[in-house]
Amino acid sequence: MVMKSVSLAVTVLTLLVTRVRPSTYGYAPTSVFNKDLDPKHWGNEPDWEVCGSGKNQSPIDIGSRNTIVERDVPKLEFHRYDEPFEVVTTSSNGHTLEVLGFNHKRQGISGAMLPNLYFIEQLHFHWGDHSNNGSEHTIDNKRYPLEMHLVHYNSKYNNVHEAVMGDERNSLAVISVLFEISREDNEKLEPIMRKAHAIRQVNGTVVSRGFGGVALDDLLPSSKEESFFTYEGSLTTPPCSEVVSWIVLKEKATISERQIQIFRELQIRQGRLKHNFRPLQKLHSRVIIDRVAYGHDESDESDESESDESDEHDKHDKHDKHDKHDKHDKHDKHDKHDKHDKHDKHDKHDKHDKHDKHHHHHHKHD
Repeated sequence: MVMKSVSLAVTVLTLLVTRVRPSTYGYAPTSVFNKDLDPKHWGNEPDWEVCGSGKNQSPIDIGSRNTIVERDVPKLEFHRYDEPFEVVTTSSNGHTLEVLGFNHKRQGISGAMLPNLYFIEQLHFHWGDHSNNGSEHTIDNKRYPLEMHLVHYNSKYNNVHEAVMGDERNSLAVISVLFEISREDNEKLEPIMRKAHAIRQVNGTVVSRGFGGVALDDLLPSSKEESFFTYEGSLTTPPCSEVVSWIVLKEKATISERQIQIFRELQIRQGRLKHNFRPLQKLHSRVIIDRVAYGHDESDESDESESDESDEHDKHDKHDKHDKHDKHDKHDKHDKHDKHDKHDKHDKHDKHDKHDKHHHHHHKHD
């Protein structure tokens, strides 16, 4: 019985390893190895022409001046993302670190501007040789040290491959999570980091039973449902098919320098995979939707601040007016008192010359 179990385990591992095809491309500079590995030359390869000629290519820079703020876009819905990983396959496929093993056709997303329910198939990462670069998407030309992609396929298909082959708009939905460097390790990433450390060799694969209770939810920022950018784009690796609805979360996740260094130690045929992000592509005529979370918009905060300042100003004005009014009242009372005194003196004086003084008093107030 033990021998049968061992034999079965070996068979499963063999199948999983053979699923990962040898890398057919990388991200090396033109002058180092083979020019066909450079993303700038992907469009010269057969079946990859759209990488060079497409008008809806990814990644892009998400610039403030190129976004349209929308408050009516539905929030992003996550289905069963709180379920812990079960049997997980972590692979180094020659151009990224990939994690598979999600509950088939159970975990997924909907909402936002997606036309259907989308199931997750895999997640993977993009990084750079130092922490000033690494992410594929940039925000106002700022590049982050790491980007995680969660790849989902439209539920009318059976898997990502079939969705890509369908070559239809919105066949895939990819959630992008940008990372910032933190002093402390991100404990939720540690299970992935340990597997990455164990498979530094080319096309290495590790199968594990779960990630110690970690779920997809644990890898994502807390505002994932509410605050994001979305636009129509492509795969960022060949064949660069323009079938992706991109959802780039605004809130950043964190990773330490120690953890990100593990990514940079992964091996490809040409050596270490120090960077694997595609250069930015032109936006062309596309629109980037900025989904604003209610109560969390900076412009709202600015408006509120201006409103508060206006209120304070109004209060100040009212206070000033009140003070002026008080002063005016006091002044009036004082004038009246003075007039009353003068009137008394006038009355006394009238006894001597009533007609002349009365005429003189009337002329003085004209």
